Amino acid sequence: MSPPSHSDEEEGTEAEEEDEEVDDGDPTDSESIPSLLRRLAASPVPIKVRSVQINNSSRTKRELIESVLDQDSILKSSTLQELVYVAGLANARLKRLGVFRSVRITIDAGPDDVPGSSVVVVDVAEAVHPFAGDFFVDCNTEEYAWLLGSSIKLKNLLGYADIWDISTSYGWDQVPELSVGLTLPFIKYIPSPLVARISLFPQEWFNVHSYKDRLVGLSFGLISTLNHNLSYDLSWRVLSDPTRIQPHSIKQWLSNGMLNSMKYTYNVDMRDSVVRPTCGYAFFSSSQIGFSPTNWRSWFFRQEFDLRAAFPLNYLKSSLNLGVSAGLITPFGKEITDLPPNMAYKFHFSTTSPTSRLGGLSLFGFKPKGSTLLETSSSDANGGDIAVTAFADLSFDLPMKFLREKGVYGHAFVNAGNVVRLKENDWKKLSFVEFLDTCRSSAGFGFVLPTKIFRLEINYCYILKQFQNDGGKTGIQLNFSSP
Repeated sequence: MSPPSHSDEEEGTEAEEEDEEVDDGDPTDSESIPSLLRRLAASPVPIKVRSVQINNSSRTKRELIESVLDQDSILKSSTLQELVYVAGLANARLKRLGVFRSVRITIDAGPDDVPGSSVVVVDVAEAVHPFAGDFFVDCNTEEYAWLLGSSIKLKNLLGYADIWDISTSYGWDQVPELSVGLTLPFIKYIPSPLVARISLFPQEWFNVHSYKDRLVGLSFGLISTLNHNLSYDLSWRVLSDPTRIQPHSIKQWLSNGMLNSMKYTYNVDMRDSVVRPTCGYAFFSSSQIGFSPTNWRSWFFRQEFDLRAAFPLNYLKSSLNLGVSAGLITPFGKEITDLPPNMAYKFHFSTTSPTSRLGGLSLFGFKPKGSTLLETSSSDANGGDIAVTAFADLSFDLPMKFLREKGVYGHAFVNAGNVVRLKENDWKKLSFVEFLDTCRSSAGFGFVLPTKIFRLEINYCYILKQFQNDGGKTGIQLNFSSP
């Protein structure tokens, strides 16, 4: 083999020199980020914000985004550390509006003619479709029994992050409900969002009694923050007897009545996910005072607690979710009337998934319970009710790879609960052991299928324990909710 020529040696030397230059540059680039972080931690880095740019807000009003951003605080930031902190808070506030798919805030260099300046760029991605919906279906295989509920939301119609929704529920032998709501998270010069909702509960009891019941409610949100909420509710109830067969002792309650209430809620959710929690905890508390300006005997106090906790497990990315809900409604004063509980304030079971939802009493496999009207055998509105439910849910990945890639997972659950109606002097008779003995319970398993439009949950429920007129049925339940 002939020795390498002189030109080949020169080319090899040049290539080696080029490699050395590249190798020398890599450590410098990799060390620039730690050096910047050390500088940020050691001392404040001065900065001057020249302007704030907002991109891709075709439907949302610019003044709304500027107000939520707190643009004045961004422009007044004098250090990079302060600007990063203020921008992080602004990013979280924009996401809480619920009308953007994503929010990104970046800090770029300012124009060349203004040295040392910066520009804050806010990129928002609005929802492709302005509408969203929640649906659930509860059906049993042993008999013709079902319940259908839905909620349709129209978001950002006016460009002020407004959310309009219509919710309804209807089922066999159930209390139908229709409500219309509006949420305005921002109004100029008013820091708290405006929430208004009108609800209608029509019911006829001709199969058991001879009454017609109409309940119309109007709700206003007064104070709303990340964890706290205060609202005022005004409801108007009309009880009538078209057949005119009720005795005089009952007819005295068949009239129009107005009820006011103040409600305070506290909510904190530290779970890693709302759809499928794997770690963390959540707590919800609701306190409500109801009062009537014309009848002091109808004043009541309602308290509700809800606690959730998620624990990660090692096998198949499984996690254990535990939860307990409790509620109490009691009157003010010692005197108790014969008026039954207002259906808008009584505790009752629902069939919604308790894993992600906070507030309310969920019990799989049981028909949702509404209120009864003027039943002398049951407690009244001012006597108060006690309700407790608890559940354990084990979620896990499925062994099929194509299902895991689609986000489909399985779960097994067991839940129990009880609702006790209390009359006068029943407080003394209430026993913890008796309360546990009369608990209803069910168990089952199912699959959760998330899609871009809705989240479908298919469960098979087996009733472990129930009593007469509970309406629990072993069978399949379908639940639809937002993804």
